[in-house]
Amino acid sequence: MAGVFHAAYVGLGRVGLGTEWYTPYQPGFDKTAQSGSGHASRTSVRERNCFVQFYQSHTEICQQGRRHSMNLDEWIDLGISNGVVNMPEVEEKTFEEIYRQWFLMKINVIKAQSCDRIEVTYNRYYVGSWFVKQNVSALDEAAVIRFLTGVIVGWGNITSKEFSRIYQIANNVLVYARFLQLGGVRLFDWEMIRRYVPEGKLVKDPHKDFAVPRADIERLLRMVVEQDIYPVKRSACLCLVMNFYLGLRVGELASLTWQDVDLEDRVIRICKTETKAYRRDENGERCGAMVYAVVEDV
Repeated sequence: MAGVFHAAYVGLGRVGLGTEWYTPYQPGFDKTAQSGSGHASRTSVRERNCFVQFYQSHTEICQQGRRHSMNLDEWIDLGISNGVVNMPEVEEKTFEEIYRQWFLMKINVIKAQSCDRIEVTYNRYYVGSWFVKQNVSALDEAAVIRFLTGVIVGWGNITSKEFSRIYQIANNVLVYARFLQLGGVRLFDWEMIRRYVPEGKLVKDPHKDFAVPRADIERLLRMVVEQDIYPVKRSACLCLVMNFYLGLRVGELASLTWQDVDLEDRVIRICKTETKAYRRDENGERCGAMVYAVVEDV
């Protein structure tokens, strides 16, 4: 509506007060031929009267020196009062309700382990907070900043990685709601939100490298393979030795079988990894205990 009024305002600005009125072409209408300075428009009488009333009100306000222009809310109110603008009814939804819908969508597009991490983060920092009970139509940048700041300051010792997971939920849920036009959510300025969240209070998690001397690695190899001093934990010790020499991840080590080992060519084939995640029902709720599975590593 603001765009329609703006176009009318620009067009009317060329015409002197108290003279005839011109209206520009409206979006979506067929254009008719033009000749000379004459303009034809498909606008209805009701719409044209609305434009005239707006311009007269605008001129009166300017002449009285109260202000130079009407704001967007006044434009929309004028359109509603003249029956030109129809404001659609929006079903209110809380952040919690939209999160559930978003989470069900994520179950079908990301790995189960990632869904588990999202759920753990949400249950820890979001559940029971004032934020999730708010209608998304009432949320703005200030509300998001207040919530994220409260998490950082209130919980304390939040690492940058953990904060990224917390922020991901707020960002993804509200962007999802905006994309699907759910709950009347507004468009957020996420760059501004990041500027005003006190990320300087996050705990820095420095990367630490621990080195094991080669002499200790070779000693462990002899004790495990040659002297067999750990018969009960032999498999675990063999995995530890392979980790030192091959740099395999825990899931890759756990999924190895003898079929993956080629002693003749001295090759170990790494094509699988072990995962663990919860099975979920159609509502996204956990079903039973955590399930371990060996999957192709892609």
